[in-house]
Parts: sequence; structure tokens; C-alpha cells
Amino acid sequence: GKLDLSGMGQANPVFNFSNKAFVQEIAGVIKREGLEVRTLMVASCNIVTLAPWDHTITAAAPKLENLSLANNGLSSLEELQSVTGFKNLKHLIIDHNPGVDGLLPEVKMCAVRELWPDLKTLGQMVVKPVINFNLPVNALEGKVPHEQPGCIKMDEKSKGLMQAFVQKYFKLFDQGRGRREFLDEMYQREACFSLSFEHAPSFHDIGCYGALNRNLIAGPVPSKSEFMRVGRSNIIHSLKSLPETRHHIETIDAIVLPAALPQHKLMQVSIRGRFLENSDTNIRHFHRVILIAPLIPPQQNANGGVAITNDIMYIGELVQQQQPGTPPHQGRGGGAQGSPGW
Repeated sequence: GKLDLSGMGQANPVFNFSNKAFVQEIAGVIKREGLEVRTLMVASCNIVTLAPWDHTITAAAPKLENLSLANNGLSSLEELQSVTGFKNLKHLIIDHNPGVDGLLPEVKMCAVRELWPDLKTLGQMVVKPVINFNLPVNALEGKVPHEQPGCIKMDEKSKGLMQAFVQKYFKLFDQGRGRREFLDEMYQREACFSLSFEHAPSFHDIGCYGALNRNLIAGPVPSKSEFMRVGRSNIIHSLKSLPETRHHIETIDAIVLPAALPQHKLMQVSIRGRFLENSDTNIRHFHRVILIAPLIPPQQNANGGVAITNDIMYIGELVQQQQPGTPPHQGRGGGAQGSPGW
């Protein structure tokens, strides 16, 4: 059912959704009445913290799918950690909160997708899954030859393995430089890694990436062989030197390449999207192509017995820059904002 409590906090200060005792009372009513709440609307309720909701309302409404927190006083996306108990959440509205409106869409999208991987919409934005193989049958019509004798159809087992591998990789990569050392097991012992800018206008425009840039066109160094990183330890050292990031994957293409022996088949994965760097102030496009191969000799690891044998990272120019310290937009007054018509 639907429980619409929007505006209660403004109508009467006794209705304090940031107060644990009051929140426990609401949770008690839901349980006593046997309400199966699937939609909860608490827009315009002067909510400044969601901490009291943890193990109270989240426990009383475990099947909740739609939640509107619009036009409240939440100061940070971190407040959403307290409502991750809504495991089935599909639609979320957090517009017009002081700690949210000033953030770039990519920041909000990445944050909520980490908390609820199956979330479908964030306000008016569609939350795309990190990886999606369910393409229409005619999605590639006219773009690739009908006959592809050089490639093998990817079976469900390979899809699952690759999906888990890519998700784990970017999760570790985005947790900070200190966590990137745990990417060690995801590379073959003699793997190769290179980084380049696709369209760097000048060497000075690529900032901290200059020490690794292998672009054969841009850059003052005529020979770029020294910029190829070979071996696990060299690759991890290079990755840890790159800025901290948060990736927003937009498209992914994966194919299985033939090999002399069936057990040696390779997976080529092409990933495109954008990433935030340097404390969410810069956005760049990226294109990553990785070749995943079974470990030789065959052995099991935490990644299904496979690891990266070749990794090519293309970094785009700065596409957007948000000035640090820019004050977030204040929420507009009035009743519930951004209601999707649940």
C-alpha cells in the first residue's frame, strides 16, 4: 500500500521524523496495523537525519519499493546509508535537499547505485545498471556483419563471470588509492598496461597523467615504449599514482575470442563512460579495453580462475569542471516536490 505523510513535519513540529522516539512510533503503527507499505512519501517533513530510521521504519516496511524524501533538510548523501534496509527499493526521490542539489548527476547516480544496485529511477533519471546484456535483437543491426566467424557467442556462465569481474574491479578502483593494491590478483603475472589520451590538444593539458601518457601523437617524448607497464607490481604502482575516481559506466561490449584450446578462450571487454576525479570536481570520458584470460597453469582464484592479461586505458579531455566550494542549491518551499505519481 501507499503511505503519504508529506508535509506533516511542517504542519506540526510534534511530527519529527528525525526523532528516534517518533520514528519508532510510526514503525510501531505500521507493524500493529499489518500495513504492507510499498510506497512511502515523506516529502516536506523537515527531515535533517535518517539515522533513527535504521532498524525501525526499514524493519517495519521491508517490501518498500518507492521512497520520496524530497524537499527536506538532508545535508549529505551519506544519510542514505541509514535506509539501506529497504532492500527492494526501486524508485527514490531526494531532490531539493541542501546536501544533494549542488551535486553533479554522476555523483548522485554512483552513490545510490552502490547502495541499491537494482534501483530503477532516481528522481527523473533512469538508473542504468553497471552492465546490461539484455540488448534488443536488432540493436547492432547494420553496425556489425551478420556473420562473425572469429567470435564465439558468450554463454550465460561467461557473462556472469565477466559481470562479476568488472563490477569488482571498478569497485576496488574507486575505493581510493590505498585499496588499489587489492587489484593485484586481478592481473596476470606478466600482464601489460598502457594509458593514453585520445585527443590531448597539448602535453600540458593532461596534468597528472603525463607521466603515464603513451599517446604516440601528443607528447614531447618520441619513444613511448618505456610507458608500457609490464608485470603486476608495475601496473599496480601506476594505478595507485592516478587520481581517486568514481566511475559511471555507460556502455559495455564483450566478446569471446577463439583460442587454440577451448580452455584458453579469451574475453575482450570494452567499457565506456565517464568518471569523476579529484573530489568530484572534474569529469572526464574514458574508454577501457581489457583482455581477460584463464590463469596458466590453470588455478582457482577469487575471480573464477581468470585475470587481466592486457589493459588499455584511454582518457578523454576534461568535459566539465565544478568549482570547489560551490554552495548547493537550496530546496524550494511548499509541499511534496518531484512526486512521480506513485
